[in-house]
Amino acid sequence: MINILIGGDSMRTEHLQYLLEVIRCGSINKASQKLFLSQQQLSKIISSLEEEFHTPILVRTSKGILVTPEGKLIVEKICPLLDEISALQKDFSAKSTPNIEGTICIYKEPSIVSDMFAQLIHEILTIQPGIHIKVIESYFCNTLLALEKDEAQIGIVHLLEQQQALIPDKFEFIPVLLRVPAVYAATNSNFCRHHNSTSLKALLNEPLIDYSISNQDNDFLNSLFHAIGTPQIKSSIGNLNSLLDILKEGNFLYIGSSPAKHHPVIPDITVVPIRDKLPIIQGLILPKEFESNPLIQFFLQKYLNFFEKFR
Repeated sequence: MINILIGGDSMRTEHLQYLLEVIRCGSINKASQKLFLSQQQLSKIISSLEEEFHTPILVRTSKGILVTPEGKLIVEKICPLLDEISALQKDFSAKSTPNIEGTICIYKEPSIVSDMFAQLIHEILTIQPGIHIKVIESYFCNTLLALEKDEAQIGIVHLLEQQQALIPDKFEFIPVLLRVPAVYAATNSNFCRHHNSTSLKALLNEPLIDYSISNQDNDFLNSLFHAIGTPQIKSSIGNLNSLLDILKEGNFLYIGSSPAKHHPVIPDITVVPIRDKLPIIQGLILPKEFESNPLIQFFLQKYLNFFEKFR
């Protein structure tokens, strides 16, 4: 992270990006959720920026935040500066990236929606053709087991809050995107005709289909329903195309993470939000010593840069 000297004080560009996110969201609460920070942390950062600029930037109201005239001037000046820094970082990164060779094994949570992962892999292999990437679909518990056994170097997971506590201390969890639970159903189904939203309790009696991975429990579904009951899973399908075909018939529902911003839609499938406030964090599980591994470091940086546009 680059520090900028302003009036003799050092200011982190990351904190300026946080300020812009608060203004975009119109609320410290909403911005803190997107940035995976507590409201207290974010408020402290904004206050420190106001101290460093020696002027109020935001005014807190009951309806959100307002930008002061001085704040508007600051934003007007820092936006092109941050864009220029970002462009320079990308330019020098491309020029200075050494050739990397080796194999990396990634255990990845399955997803019914396109998560653009294939596009990311294509970009990585275009830059570093000497890398061999092995991707295995896996749910959370099996991913942890593979990391523990050194069978995987990276785990890409979608976690509920209670699942994060299960990650051993020897690993680091890096949050990337915030999702919520959602129902996927045929657009012409009775469910979609009668529901603009729903709840987990209401879904207990609905017929569900599950995406099955050999010898693995869907611990996402188990964690989602653990406090209220057992969902009615009528069929477990091990092939994504078959699952979508069955779903489009209109007799079953599928529960997963909501699609992120700009993700492609699935033809003839409607996403119905679940009202229960259960944030799902898409992120990476890495060994804590990952900084000593140039292959993991390179993948991490590319992954974070790639998914920045979906936040």
